[in-house]
Amino acid sequence: MKNPIVGILIFFVIGLLYGQYFAPWAYTVLFIVISIALVYSLLNKNIIGIFFIFGFVAGIAIMNINTEKDLFPEIVNTNKKVQVTGTIISAGYANSESGKYIVDVDEIKNGSKIYNDKCRVCVYGEKGLYIGDTIKAVGKLKTPEIKKNPFDFDNYHYSKIKRIDYTMSGKIKYISTNEESLYLKIDKLRKNIYSVIHIISPKSKRGIIAAMVLGYKDDISDSIYDLYRSAGVAHILAISGLHISIFAGIILFLLNKFNRKMASFVLIVFMAFYCVITGCAASTIRAVTMIYVLQFGYMFYRKYNLIGSTAFACLALLIFNPYYIYDIGFQYSFGCVFTIGMAFEIIKEYKIEDKFARLFIVTFLIGVTSKLITVYHFYSFNPIDTVSNMIIVPCVSFVLPICLLAIAVGCFSIHLGAIALKPAVMAFDFFDIVCKVVTGTPFSKYTIGAVPLLTIITMFLIVIFLYKFALTRQLIYVVPIILCIFLCRIKPNEYNRIDVLSADKAECIVIRDRDYVGVINGGKYGNSATGEKVIVPYMKYYNVKNIDDIFITSSENYVIGGIPDLLKNVNAKNIYIPKNVKKTEKLQDILDLAKKNNVSIHYVLKDEELKAVENLKYKCYYIGSGKYGKYGIKVALDDVTFLIPFNISNKYERDFYKRGIQSDVLLLSKSGSKKANSQDFISAVKPKNAIVSTSLEDYSEKEVLGILNNYKINLYNTKADGMITIKTVDKGYEIEKYVGGDIFAEFR
Repeated sequence: MKNPIVGILIFFVIGLLYGQYFAPWAYTVLFIVISIALVYSLLNKNIIGIFFIFGFVAGIAIMNINTEKDLFPEIVNTNKKVQVTGTIISAGYANSESGKYIVDVDEIKNGSKIYNDKCRVCVYGEKGLYIGDTIKAVGKLKTPEIKKNPFDFDNYHYSKIKRIDYTMSGKIKYISTNEESLYLKIDKLRKNIYSVIHIISPKSKRGIIAAMVLGYKDDISDSIYDLYRSAGVAHILAISGLHISIFAGIILFLLNKFNRKMASFVLIVFMAFYCVITGCAASTIRAVTMIYVLQFGYMFYRKYNLIGSTAFACLALLIFNPYYIYDIGFQYSFGCVFTIGMAFEIIKEYKIEDKFARLFIVTFLIGVTSKLITVYHFYSFNPIDTVSNMIIVPCVSFVLPICLLAIAVGCFSIHLGAIALKPAVMAFDFFDIVCKVVTGTPFSKYTIGAVPLLTIITMFLIVIFLYKFALTRQLIYVVPIILCIFLCRIKPNEYNRIDVLSADKAECIVIRDRDYVGVINGGKYGNSATGEKVIVPYMKYYNVKNIDDIFITSSENYVIGGIPDLLKNVNAKNIYIPKNVKKTEKLQDILDLAKKNNVSIHYVLKDEELKAVENLKYKCYYIGSGKYGKYGIKVALDDVTFLIPFNISNKYERDFYKRGIQSDVLLLSKSGSKKANSQDFISAVKPKNAIVSTSLEDYSEKEVLGILNNYKINLYNTKADGMITIKTVDKGYEIEKYVGGDIFAEFR
């Protein structure tokens, strides 16, 4: 093998995943890994395969070392309020009303007990605090929350990437500012540079310049970022190999009269400083590490190998923090650089001299790699973003030095700095035009829904086997290519299912058959943007573009709060509302939006039965006499029945359960045991399983729990178990929970 470190890296990554996900299959995975390594060594008559095994074992060890170990089990994830004291190392905004601070904690106080274990806490509280401030915060310590739905933002892995151990919301008290803090000095320097950018650049461009020079993205508008991302050039807004190589080239040019080793040493020192100034993003660390490898090679007269150096940098970063593997920037950065290395080897093998052909090959292959990553994370891609990359990326090599020169001049003369920046501003205007043209075509965006991770990995394998075939021209690589193409065509069945989404107390149920999609309620609890953050992402994740029926069982906000966002993003045919429903302002907005979008509005009749498709029926039950404008629904999908009685009280349960409501699965009322979920009602429904939507991990209604336990009814909680899926199988059904369920769900 030309680059054995690549093999070690692959087995190291397998070890990381094994350490986190596959412990129950320990012996099976271990046997497969050892077998592959030994077969490789025997075929190649060397001992490199043994190092693969070492890489695998090291991956397991590193992940186990970094796996969450609760330092304070008696105070974390409890109702106990504690006081933490520490120094702010990062400051930002959670929203317009509160700040978000990452704090290196020196002391935690619980009553008279004091803990001095070092940890890092993300604190949410009042605005107006800064990096270097020492604070005291009082609140409840929580571990970072894991995803509750497959399409949620992965806050757990994000926290692990930032090395955040706990989160806390509470009152914050400022104590002092440590003027000698390294974090504070770095932040001051960064702010001074940003203040120059802020003054010399127009408002519409300062966010882009700050992102490209300092890695500071807070001032980039959502519209600009979305435009660049849709055009496939958002990578120029993150400091990566492109930017680092330009900076390195400028420094080496300025030092060209010095001894080469001295120039390399100065470059190494500057790159370490620049990496810290820009926030030490994974892509920046990767690029700087590779610069280090290259410069040490020059200093010690060693030949530089791009793929080997990239593998070394990747391995070093993953040893430092194995959770980088979940960082999108890390995936883009290393994926694209590995691709560049492969592209150059193909160019060298076929002796391609034409510069345009070289540019096209490299850009095209990078586009393939980046599209696979984009599709996995964002469920869509732009098939023609290669055009925007071929135009914009080469221009950055000229624009970035202009920005640096303008900032340097601006430190002495604001007027001259603004003049020097003019060419860069014109270039950014040109970039906007290119992005708008590329994204404005009818075929510029394909939304395909979530692609299983195993499919993405298989497609990467196809690229690798094609690369090997192109280099060696050996037909043996055609066989795995055909096998991988066949595996890519295998898709899991995503139909004949009922999904109860996890959205705190808000209710939202989605029923999907092959040619049908129905939604029951789309609530909003408190300030949570259920429509924007839960319902709409669900539709994008499963590539749902049309909804046949939306059932609104009441006009309460926790029932309808997310429906407007749904109607703005997905086409709907019908909405069903209660006949005597209370016309709230929110409901009127929904009805107006429905009329605007040509959605048919229907008023549900008493005990009306609706046949959606051949194997799906709804039966609507008015609560009371119907005068309250609320109704419950019984869903019959194939051989499973699911009762959604809405939030009815004991007073109306008696009337409700006389109307043939026996069901396999029951959605419990939100009201406590004194108001609803009576024994008579549950006895009449006779469910085998029950689901509850709460804002608490532990459902606390002891009386209801006792009834469920007596009748041997399984209880699922969307807060603790995440999205609950009821799937129909041969003459029956099965229930899957997203959290703690099938560990392979992440990979399918």
